[in-house]
Amino acid sequence: MATSGRAVMFKLFLLFCQVFRPASLLAVFLVFFLQSIAQKTAIVSGNIAGMNLDRCVYLVPNNLTESTDSAWAIKGKFNFKLNIEQGNSYSFRLSKNYKPGHWKNIYVDSGTLVITSKTANLYSSSFAGSRYATDFNSYNKLISDRGIDKQRDWLSRQLKVSRNKEQKVLLNKKLRALDSIHYSLSYNWS
Repeated sequence: MATSGRAVMFKLFLLFCQVFRPASLLAVFLVFFLQSIAQKTAIVSGNIAGMNLDRCVYLVPNNLTESTDSAWAIKGKFNFKLNIEQGNSYSFRLSKNYKPGHWKNIYVDSGTLVITSKTANLYSSSFAGSRYATDFNSYNKLISDRGIDKQRDWLSRQLKVSRNKEQKVLLNKKLRALDSIHYSLSYNWS
Protein backbone atom coordinates (compact mmCIF):
# COMPACT_ATOMS: atom_id res chain seq x y z
CA MET A 1 0.00 0.00 0.00
CA ALA A 2 1.37 3.42 -1.00
CA THR A 3 2.12 5.96 1.69
CA SER A 4 0.49 9.39 1.31
CA GLY A 5 2.56 12.59 1.26
CA ARG A 6 1.12 13.67 4.63
CA ALA A 7 2.06 10.38 6.26
CA VAL A 8 5.64 10.68 5.00
CA MET A 9 5.86 14.27 6.26
CA PHE A 10 4.46 13.21 9.64
CA LYS A 11 7.04 10.39 9.95
CA LEU A 12 9.84 12.81 9.06
CA PHE A 13 8.51 15.25 11.65
CA LEU A 14 8.49 12.52 14.35
CA LEU A 15 12.04 11.55 13.45
CA PHE A 16 13.10 15.19 13.63
CA CYS A 17 11.47 15.51 17.08
CA GLN A 18 13.40 12.46 18.34
CA VAL A 19 16.71 13.94 17.19
CA PHE A 20 16.15 17.50 18.44
CA ARG A 21 14.77 18.72 21.76
CA PRO A 22 11.24 20.19 21.85
CA ALA A 23 12.51 23.56 23.15
CA SER A 24 14.75 24.03 20.11
CA LEU A 25 11.86 23.05 17.84
CA LEU A 26 9.73 25.77 19.42
CA ALA A 27 12.49 28.32 18.92
CA VAL A 28 12.90 27.36 15.25
CA PHE A 29 9.14 27.52 14.74
CA LEU A 30 8.92 30.98 16.34
CA VAL A 31 11.74 32.35 14.20
CA PHE A 32 10.11 31.16 10.97
CA PHE A 33 6.67 32.30 12.09
CA LEU A 34 7.83 35.78 13.04
CA GLN A 35 9.76 36.15 9.78
CA SER A 36 6.71 35.15 7.79
CA ILE A 37 4.46 37.78 9.38
CA ALA A 38 7.06 40.56 9.61
CA GLN A 39 6.22 43.56 7.50
CA LYS A 40 8.57 46.16 6.14
CA THR A 41 8.08 49.88 6.59
CA ALA A 42 8.09 52.18 3.58
CA ILE A 43 8.06 55.95 3.83
CA VAL A 44 7.11 58.18 0.91
CA SER A 45 7.59 61.84 1.69
CA GLY A 46 8.25 64.99 -0.21
CA ASN A 47 7.68 68.61 -1.04
CA ILE A 48 5.65 69.83 -4.01
CA ALA A 49 6.59 73.53 -4.10
CA GLY A 50 3.95 74.42 -6.68
CA MET A 51 1.01 73.50 -4.42
CA ASN A 52 -0.61 76.70 -3.17
CA LEU A 53 -3.35 75.08 -1.10
CA ASP A 54 -3.26 72.47 1.64
CA ARG A 55 -4.91 69.34 0.29
CA CYS A 56 -4.84 65.56 0.21
CA VAL A 57 -2.37 63.64 -1.91
CA TYR A 58 -2.90 59.99 -2.78
CA LEU A 59 -0.99 56.74 -3.21
CA VAL A 60 -3.07 54.47 -5.42
CA PRO A 61 -1.76 50.89 -5.74
CA ASN A 62 -1.53 49.69 -9.33
CA ASN A 63 -2.72 46.25 -8.23
CA LEU A 64 -6.24 46.07 -6.91
CA THR A 65 -5.44 44.06 -3.76
CA GLU A 66 -4.49 47.08 -1.63
CA SER A 67 -6.48 50.17 -0.76
CA THR A 68 -5.69 53.76 -1.66
CA ASP A 69 -3.83 55.72 0.99
CA SER A 70 -3.98 59.48 1.45
CA ALA A 71 -2.06 62.13 3.38
CA TRP A 72 -2.46 65.85 3.93
CA ALA A 73 0.03 67.98 2.04
CA ILE A 74 0.52 71.14 4.07
CA LYS A 75 2.25 73.85 2.06
CA GLY A 76 3.24 71.07 -0.34
CA LYS A 77 4.90 68.82 2.28
CA PHE A 78 3.53 65.31 2.80
CA ASN A 79 4.45 62.01 4.43
CA PHE A 80 3.13 58.46 3.96
CA LYS A 81 4.13 55.58 6.24
CA LEU A 82 3.18 52.18 4.83
CA ASN A 83 3.49 48.68 6.22
CA ILE A 84 4.19 46.47 3.23
CA GLU A 85 5.07 42.83 2.77
CA GLN A 86 6.85 43.43 -0.54
CA GLY A 87 7.49 46.25 -2.96
CA ASN A 88 4.64 47.47 -5.13
CA SER A 89 3.93 49.90 -7.95
CA TYR A 90 1.79 52.92 -7.05
CA SER A 91 0.40 55.97 -8.73
CA PHE A 92 1.24 59.08 -6.68
CA ARG A 93 -1.48 61.67 -7.32
CA LEU A 94 -2.05 65.27 -6.37
CA SER A 95 -5.80 64.88 -6.80
CA LYS A 96 -8.19 62.00 -6.27
CA ASN A 97 -9.28 61.88 -9.89
CA TYR A 98 -6.99 61.76 -12.89
CA LYS A 99 -5.65 65.13 -14.02
CA PRO A 100 -2.89 65.52 -16.60
CA GLY A 101 0.43 66.24 -14.93
CA HIS A 102 -0.88 65.49 -11.44
CA TRP A 103 0.28 61.87 -11.21
CA LYS A 104 3.49 59.88 -11.25
CA ASN A 105 4.04 56.12 -11.28
CA ILE A 106 6.46 55.08 -8.54
CA TYR A 107 7.75 51.85 -7.04
CA VAL A 108 7.60 51.66 -3.25
CA ASP A 109 9.71 49.21 -1.27
CA SER A 110 11.07 49.25 2.27
CA GLY A 111 13.01 52.37 3.12
CA THR A 112 12.38 55.99 2.23
CA LEU A 113 11.49 57.57 -1.10
CA VAL A 114 11.57 61.38 -1.25
CA ILE A 115 9.71 63.16 -4.06
CA THR A 116 10.41 66.83 -4.76
CA SER A 117 9.06 69.12 -7.43
CA LYS A 118 9.41 72.85 -8.02
CA THR A 119 5.95 72.95 -9.60
CA ALA A 120 2.72 70.99 -9.30
CA ASN A 121 3.66 69.31 -12.59
CA LEU A 122 5.00 65.96 -11.36
CA TYR A 123 6.71 65.20 -14.66
CA SER A 124 9.53 67.50 -13.56
CA SER A 125 9.85 65.89 -10.13
CA SER A 126 13.03 64.35 -8.76
CA PHE A 127 13.62 61.43 -6.41
CA ALA A 128 16.06 60.58 -3.63
CA GLY A 129 16.50 58.08 -0.82
CA SER A 130 15.30 54.89 -2.51
CA ARG A 131 17.45 52.39 -4.35
CA TYR A 132 15.10 53.10 -7.28
CA ALA A 133 15.65 56.90 -7.16
CA THR A 134 18.42 56.80 -9.78
CA ASP A 135 16.13 54.87 -12.14
CA PHE A 136 13.26 57.33 -11.61
CA ASN A 137 15.56 60.28 -12.27
CA SER A 138 16.98 58.73 -15.47
CA TYR A 139 13.43 58.06 -16.68
CA ASN A 140 12.50 61.69 -15.99
CA LYS A 141 15.57 62.72 -18.04
CA LEU A 142 14.32 60.56 -20.92
CA ILE A 143 10.95 62.32 -20.79
CA SER A 144 12.63 65.72 -20.52
CA ASP A 145 15.03 65.04 -23.40
CA ARG A 146 12.07 64.23 -25.65
CA GLY A 147 10.48 67.56 -24.73
CA ILE A 148 7.29 65.96 -23.44
CA ASP A 149 7.30 67.88 -20.14
CA LYS A 150 7.80 71.25 -21.90
CA GLN A 151 4.98 70.50 -24.33
CA ARG A 152 2.74 69.55 -21.42
CA ASP A 153 3.59 72.74 -19.51
CA TRP A 154 2.82 74.88 -22.55
CA LEU A 155 -0.48 73.07 -23.23
CA SER A 156 -1.47 73.32 -19.55
CA ARG A 157 -0.83 77.09 -19.54
CA GLN A 158 -2.84 77.49 -22.76
CA LEU A 159 -5.67 75.47 -21.23
CA LYS A 160 -5.78 77.74 -18.16
CA VAL A 161 -6.03 80.97 -20.14
CA SER A 162 -8.31 79.73 -22.92
CA ARG A 163 -11.91 80.95 -22.84
CA ASN A 164 -12.97 79.06 -25.96
CA LYS A 165 -14.73 75.77 -25.12
CA GLU A 166 -13.77 74.11 -28.42
CA GLN A 167 -10.14 75.10 -27.95
CA LYS A 168 -10.18 73.65 -24.41
CA VAL A 169 -11.48 70.33 -25.75
CA LEU A 170 -8.70 70.27 -28.36
CA LEU A 171 -6.03 71.15 -25.75
CA ASN A 172 -7.30 68.40 -23.43
CA LYS A 173 -7.06 65.89 -26.30
CA LYS A 174 -3.48 66.96 -26.96
CA LEU A 175 -2.64 66.62 -23.24
CA ARG A 176 -4.10 63.13 -23.15
CA ALA A 177 -2.12 62.19 -26.28
CA LEU A 178 1.08 63.33 -24.55
CA ASP A 179 0.10 61.30 -21.48
CA SER A 180 -0.33 58.30 -23.77
CA ILE A 181 3.19 58.82 -25.17
CA HIS A 182 4.47 59.24 -21.61
CA TYR A 183 2.81 55.99 -20.55
CA SER A 184 4.15 54.16 -23.60
CA LEU A 185 7.69 55.33 -22.86
CA SER A 186 7.39 54.26 -19.23
CA TYR A 187 6.14 50.84 -20.27
CA ASN A 188 8.97 50.34 -22.78
CA TRP A 189 11.58 51.85 -20.45
CA SER A 190 10.90 49.50 -17.54
